[in-house]
Amino acid sequence: MNITEYLIRSIAPHTCAGCGQEGHLLCPTCARNLPVIPKRCYACHKPQADWQPCRACSTALDSVRVCTNYDGVAKQVIAGLKFARAQAAAADIAMQMAHLHADMAPTVITHLPTASRRIRLRGYDQSALIARSLAQQLRIPYIPLLIRMSQHRQVGESRAARQAAARNLFRAKTMPLVRRAHVLVVDDVITTGASLEAAASVLRAAGAARVDAITFAAA
Repeated sequence: MNITEYLIRSIAPHTCAGCGQEGHLLCPTCARNLPVIPKRCYACHKPQADWQPCRACSTALDSVRVCTNYDGVAKQVIAGLKFARAQAAAADIAMQMAHLHADMAPTVITHLPTASRRIRLRGYDQSALIARSLAQQLRIPYIPLLIRMSQHRQVGESRAARQAAARNLFRAKTMPLVRRAHVLVVDDVITTGASLEAAASVLRAAGAARVDAITFAAA
């Protein structure tokens, strides 16, 4: 937690987006009451064991786990993290992700980089905060493995348009750490999955043995 976040929490403590309780943007009780998404293919939403893509939607991603839907309390929590400088929400979100981690064994956790303009406006990358917190909770190394090459925003675009724009969206760095690694890519919200697909393709090309992804909410 940086000094700005510390001062904000000291002067005006965060309140739960669900019940108003002080101390968390998402308290444990409201977290337990979030809608649960069943195991499914992230692209077509057909039921799938272990969250893997179905055969028709198969990509470089081995699985994409999602905690809940992007509405109600979850949407408010993400809004607090992104737009109200509630950086402490990253730990609350990471805790929900940790519950879906039981059957995975990644060797490294990384994040899906946010556009530079958004980072400058917020002062931080919310996905990086979540990934770092998840890594701390699971005691798995967190290493930024991706560099965002394009600043194109994909909000409101179709899946086809997102896929076309995402082809050159990322490049891998720290290449020796990618080779033969089992990478878990963290993001806050998944819409079509095009950005995660692009990131997985880059990591696979760099030598990753397996690429899973986990997000807090599905829009």
